[in-house]
Amino acid sequence: MTSFLECFSRTVAVCAGSLLCSISVGAPSPAPAVSASSDLILINGKVITVHFHVPVPPLVWDETLPAHMTPEWVAGRGFEILAAGVAKTITGVEIVGDDTVNITCADDLSGFQVTVGYATAADTGVVPPDQPFRWGNLRDSDPFVGALTSSPQPNYCVAFQMTI
Repeated sequence: MTSFLECFSRTVAVCAGSLLCSISVGAPSPAPAVSASSDLILINGKVITVHFHVPVPPLVWDETLPAHMTPEWVAGRGFEILAAGVAKTITGVEIVGDDTVNITCADDLSGFQVTVGYATAADTGVVPPDQPFRWGNLRDSDPFVGALTSSPQPNYCVAFQMTI
C-alpha cells in the first residue's frame, strides 16, 4: 500500500516536471491553481457570482469527493457562505461558462456583510483516504496525466475566504 507521503511526493514531482516542460518549450508561465479574486465576486439577492482564474478551461466538478457535512453547506460543493457571521444555507451551485460559479442561497443576502469561502471550514464527516479535512469539488479541465502516478493532475481551486 502506498503511503500518503509517497503519493504526495510523486504528485509534486509530476507538477514540477509539467511546469519545467512548459517553460522549456516557451509556453506562457502557468498561473496557480484555480483561484478567485474579491473584485470578481458579485452579490445579487440570493445569488453570489464568483469569477475564477482557470488555467485550463472549463471549470468542472470533481464527482469523486464527498459533499460537505455541515448541513448549511451540503449543496455547496466546497463553498461556504456567512452573512453577518452566520452560516447561510446554500441551495445549489452551478458552473456558468468556462470560469464562473453561481452560488444560490436560501435567503436574500442584500444588506449583509457576506463572507464567501471555499474549502476553509473543517469538516466533521468521515475523511476520504489521503484527503485533508477540508476539500471542495471545483477544478479545471487539465488533461495532463502524471508519468509516475498514471493519474490525471487537474488544478483544484485553492482554499479562500473573502468578505464582500
